[in-house]
Amino acid sequence: MKQSSCYLCKSQDFIEIANRTRDIKNIKVLKCNSCGLVFLSSFEHIKKNFYKNSQMHKNILSISEWTNETEVDDERRYQALKGILKGKRVLDFGAGNCNFLSKISFITKQSIGVEPEEHIRKQTPRNVKVYEDISNVDLMKFDVVTMFHVIEYLPNPKITLSKLCNLLTDEGQIIIETPNANDALITLYENKAFMDFTYWGCHLFLYNHNTLEEVANQSNLSSNYINQIQRYSLGNHLHWLAKGEPDGHKYWAFFISNELNNEYVKQLAFYKKCDTLMGSFSRKKI
Repeated sequence: MKQSSCYLCKSQDFIEIANRTRDIKNIKVLKCNSCGLVFLSSFEHIKKNFYKNSQMHKNILSISEWTNETEVDDERRYQALKGILKGKRVLDFGAGNCNFLSKISFITKQSIGVEPEEHIRKQTPRNVKVYEDISNVDLMKFDVVTMFHVIEYLPNPKITLSKLCNLLTDEGQIIIETPNANDALITLYENKAFMDFTYWGCHLFLYNHNTLEEVANQSNLSSNYINQIQRYSLGNHLHWLAKGEPDGHKYWAFFISNELNNEYVKQLAFYKKCDTLMGSFSRKKI
């Protein structure tokens, strides 16, 4: 499906911000001049069962290898959210390797996942229950629904968010974490090497603070908060600027103190240019 108008505001006034993604030569990255939504020029490569059959991965990792990769983020999310998850019914939509789900299973009243990838569901930990599709849980109600780096993959996020909204209890909330389209490496430093690296054929949409709020609004959800989260350090940014390569948070960690990095993150957050957004959304009150 080629994009002829903006998904959020229906404008046809776009600019091209990249002439390809890192993995597909003939797909452009566009930005709406009206609302700021970033999206791919075509979704035609996302075929039926694309995610179920693990086509988003070049190499299929074992669950233990994948868990090692996500542990830092999973623990960060657990520490940030454990206060609101304790004793609650929780659905993790797009549960991935289920490491986060496994962590919260010990403090929640009920915690289940939805994950389309077939090979993952066959290897899930014993203490979690994971379903293939949202339709498998449509008679349940949840206090909290989490979506970590999922919404950017959805070709029609408003439909999915509306379905998840209907699964919430009266005081329930959806927690969404997603990359920030206004990442400083893109909108402040305009680092071409990073843009060539970060734009990907599986990220159909990229949101900033305003467009994330708007897609929720059009899905019968109101925003409780949207926070700026910086996953990668000042060392990572300096390495991109100097070398045009990733992993500076590992190579140059010795050079950056926690105090210096924390001050840098505060500045990025003030200007809404962190690399990640995390927001809470509840059903609109009638």
